[in-house]
Amino acid sequence: MNKVYYEIIIAALLHDIGKFKERAFGGKEHDYFPKTMEGMVLPLTQDGRYSHRHALWTFDFFENDCKHFNLPKELDWIKIRNMAAMHHNASNDDEKIIDRADKISAASDRSDETDYVKGGHLKRHLRSVFTRIKLEQSINGSYGYLLKPLTSKNVFPVEVSDESASLQVDYKNLWDEFIVKCEESFNNYKPAMGLTHFVHILLSLLQKYCWCIPSATNDAYRDISLYDHAITTASIALVLKVNQNEKAAPEKPFLFFAGDLSGIQQYIFQHQQQSYPGTSKIIRGRSLYLSMISHAYCYALCEALQIPPFVQLMNAGGKFTLILPNLPQIKEKIKQFTSEADKWFFNTFHGDFTIVYDFSIEAAEDDMRLQLFRKIIQSINYKLALAKSQKFSEILKSGQCVINIDYNEEELCKSCGRYSPGEGLEEQRCNICNDMFKVGTKLTKNSILAFHKQKGDIDYFDKKISMSIIDSIDTIQDPIAIFTFDESQHLLPVIYCNNYVPQKDNQTLTFEEIANTALQRNDDGEQSVLLGSRFLSYLKIDVDNMGGIFSQGIEDLSVSRYVSLSRMMHVFFNVVVKDVIENNFKNVYTVFSGGDDLFVITPWNLSLHFVNELQQKFKNYVCNHPDLHFSTGVVIQKPNYPMNKVAALAEHKLEQAKNKGRNRINYFDNILLYEDLRDIHEDAKWFIEENNNKQSKIKHSFLYRLLRYTRMAKKVHGKDFMPNDLLYIPSFKYDVSRNIVIKGKDSSNKEIIVNAQELQWLEQRFELYTKEKPHILEIILSIALYQTREKRI
Repeated sequence: MNKVYYEIIIAALLHDIGKFKERAFGGKEHDYFPKTMEGMVLPLTQDGRYSHRHALWTFDFFENDCKHFNLPKELDWIKIRNMAAMHHNASNDDEKIIDRADKISAASDRSDETDYVKGGHLKRHLRSVFTRIKLEQSINGSYGYLLKPLTSKNVFPVEVSDESASLQVDYKNLWDEFIVKCEESFNNYKPAMGLTHFVHILLSLLQKYCWCIPSATNDAYRDISLYDHAITTASIALVLKVNQNEKAAPEKPFLFFAGDLSGIQQYIFQHQQQSYPGTSKIIRGRSLYLSMISHAYCYALCEALQIPPFVQLMNAGGKFTLILPNLPQIKEKIKQFTSEADKWFFNTFHGDFTIVYDFSIEAAEDDMRLQLFRKIIQSINYKLALAKSQKFSEILKSGQCVINIDYNEEELCKSCGRYSPGEGLEEQRCNICNDMFKVGTKLTKNSILAFHKQKGDIDYFDKKISMSIIDSIDTIQDPIAIFTFDESQHLLPVIYCNNYVPQKDNQTLTFEEIANTALQRNDDGEQSVLLGSRFLSYLKIDVDNMGGIFSQGIEDLSVSRYVSLSRMMHVFFNVVVKDVIENNFKNVYTVFSGGDDLFVITPWNLSLHFVNELQQKFKNYVCNHPDLHFSTGVVIQKPNYPMNKVAALAEHKLEQAKNKGRNRINYFDNILLYEDLRDIHEDAKWFIEENNNKQSKIKHSFLYRLLRYTRMAKKVHGKDFMPNDLLYIPSFKYDVSRNIVIKGKDSSNKEIIVNAQELQWLEQRFELYTKEKPHILEIILSIALYQTREKRI
């Protein structure tokens, strides 16, 4: 592929690296600073002063830092340096491309001169993009980010109303770590890995260390990071470079290609039997397969277009948007690629899922400006919605049908029940499920993921591109991209993917084993008892109204804000959530974690704790924004319940929660506010402790009767009751007085009620809940009953 394209990409990615270094040094020039290059690098103001001094620091980075790095020798680094550093004082076409791309990206982010403020560039934090969202309510307070590397802990915003102190020390610490990691990572680069891999290394480093740095400190909003500005500038610059080769530049130079993976759940959960051997590994393999297929699609498309794959504005949760050159030959190649990809999806998966797409939206440079970019996003969303209703339309028009494709009614895969078993494969799996099983098995042992052109663990699009899970990069030939899931183990670009599953002895726990963790062994003398219930909770979480937020909710929607919001949502579900599970909920199984949704399987007794912690984390993550929240659907079932059925139930429960006003959880068939979860936990704990207390008379049988009285009250509360239901209070009082009261005598031999305190608590709770929230008490008692079941062993 044309190396000139890589040179323009790298120059664009690093064109503002001088802002980072200048702030780290407080603007104080060091001994080897290239001050003599001012006249060549910096532009002059009208009064004869040099401006844009950060560009000289960019020049300094190439001169004094890059010499310690192992850089690809086939690239012209002098040319890259000049393009990056001289874009404000451009003297040739390539330098002008960087300048033009920078201005298109920056103009898209800032409105007018009234948004600018003077001075204090060392004191200002990057503000959160979530503060720019406004649907019904706006946010109170000023939130920004500390100057620290991207980790699950550092991505949470803090209040930054006082910005009087210098941040130079923080910048310097961040810069020093950045340079050390650059040297380590680049020196690990080998020419055989390819230029695409080199750029991925650079992107990974920029994301980790520049995600928290404001691109422009004189911008009143200051919500665009140096990283997000760099990647949008690079994408735009690459498009302009490709267009530069044309005799007549297109009037609208930009073409948007948008894709959306349709049928994710239908594919993941196509399961006849949950207890089928290897189920958990197959589901894990499918989850990764679908998480990566949009990346594979983009890589394969860019290969077909003969341009580097660095034109992605967004790629998360199966949705992606590319910005491409708007040229006739590009459109023709897109048509050819998408036609072949459609046929592959159709023949391989029989129409179960595909990537729907649109590439009809064109844009001029002015269309990328602040006031107009929203229309582009709205048009893309509309076109994708239309494409979903016309899947495989061209194939179906030709008379093709899936009925006769690899289908044998008498013999089907025992795992998915969809496709015919492969020849000689164990457990009568089809070829697809067998591949998923192998990938799911490898994921427990290996943490390197590679896209490449040779045959791999998974082949996409008639072997145009493959994906493999490996333990060493030496096993891959002709790589396109190499990533690691665990940056602590490898000096490779990090791909943020929440693929956590519980393990024991390097083996993934089965769903039966996960359910067993909800049981508690109680040895009482000669008799051992298992307390609890062997159930799983299936949780579906989805951020509310994300479509509305992207199309209407972001004030001054720009290219970089679009990129930033997509990225930050992806980071929450694939970095923060993964960290929560790894550290606090080790027996949670991640089925999939997208850009704004999540499906996990937990021991049934952990689901409320998990949701409660996640909801608090999300609230803090989005700056306590009242318009940003998620809804949850929970299904409690046995571990051998068919996955396709339980997934559909969880989706239904989620929709019920959304239909009741969003920002709610559907649990035990009741719609709750998240604020109710704390009381539910505390009160269920009280009933469980009373049941386990040998001195108490509140036992399992009484809890069942109390649940019956509660459901009578619930019917009365809902005005759908029988006359007998009105007796819930007398029934409760009679039961308590007859079966729960413990009478005794005090020191003066006077009759007393020994458990008066417990009775008072019980009566107060029953009265409170049955009067206002009987559904809450129903949940509390259901939890207590599930938790106190006994099985003697």
